[in-house]
This record gives sequence, C-alpha cells and structure tokens, in this order.
Amino acid sequence: MSGAPPDTTASILAAVAAAAVAAGAISLVWVTLLPTGHRPMVDAVSDYGAGPYRLFYRATVISLGIGALLLLVALAHGTGVPAGGLIWLGVYAATRIAIAFFPTDLEGETVTTTGRIHLLLATAAFAAIAFAAVDLVPALHNEPGWDASGLLDALRWAVVVTAIGTGITRVVVPLRHRVFGLVERLLYVATIAFLLTVAIEAVRVLS
Repeated sequence: MSGAPPDTTASILAAVAAAAVAAGAISLVWVTLLPTGHRPMVDAVSDYGAGPYRLFYRATVISLGIGALLLLVALAHGTGVPAGGLIWLGVYAATRIAIAFFPTDLEGETVTTTGRIHLLLATAAFAAIAFAAVDLVPALHNEPGWDASGLLDALRWAVVVTAIGTGITRVVVPLRHRVFGLVERLLYVATIAFLLTVAIEAVRVLS
C-alpha cells in the first residue's frame, strides 16, 4: 500500500498533540511519586486535584485534552476517517479540559454540585475515549501508510477493558476500596499510550 501524500499542517498538529499528551503523562507520574498521602491502589487520580497538588492534576487533564483536540484536527485534516470517532475524541478533549475546573469531592466530605459535575465529566471522558478508540482504529487501518495496526488493536482493547473496569470498580464498593485507583491509572496508561501511538504514527505517515 502506498503512503499518504505529505500534509505538513496535519503532521505538525500531530507532533504538538504528542508533546501535549507526553506532558500530561509526565505530570501524572510526577504527582504520583510525590508524598501526597494518596494511595495509588485505591484513591482516584482526581483526588490530586482537590488539595495542594491540584496544579499537577490540572496540568495532566488539560494537557491530555489539548493533545486529544490537536490530534482530532490533525486526523480530520490529514486523513479520511469518518466523523464518528473524531466526535468521540472531541468529547474526550472537551471533558478533560473542563474537568480541571470542577474538583472532585474527597471521600467522607459533603457532596457538592461541583463534585457531581466532576463525576459526570469523568464518566463522559472515560466512555468517550473508549468509543473513540473503537471507532478510530478500524478506520485508520484503511488509511494509506498506517503500519501500527497490531499495536493500535491492542491499545484499543486496553482502553475499552480498563474503561469498563474503571466503571465497575467505581460502583462496586468493595472493589472501590481496594483497587479503584489502580484500575483507573491503568486506564490513564492505556489512554495515553493510545493517543501517543496515533499521534506519532500520524507524524510518520503525514510527513
């Protein structure tokens, strides 16, 4: 199969998208390694956003949102993928950016309207990235020059499985008190790996 014709604009957007996603990953790893008092096995990533380490959480989610948004534009500009996957990617981007301004309610605290909005945004984001992965990967298989099909297939299902796992461990109380933080972090890892792989492959194909 011949490669796609060069698209400098889309390639640059994809490269910046990859950098933004990488910045979000670095911020998340950094705050996880700090002595925050939160338990990565149990506590939600968003708990970092409700205390003195909130800037790390905001940097993480805004960077991921900007990365996803730039990747959306790059794919829309440089590929012929259908709109469905791009719309889901846009929902993910919008909810990731918005959630930075609606901190979660920590366990044991009074439930607030802001906390409820946070939960709705988180649910929408995790569902959206799963649907985006399911829609985009088959479409990218049909694009000229895209060679990371095996890796993208694996990452697509990693995102879907960890998104479902995050939902289950959130609502099943015994699991929430044991492994929710771990499963949610695995979803972040899968999502970041998926976005980075698509972005890097877009740079390669469209350059």
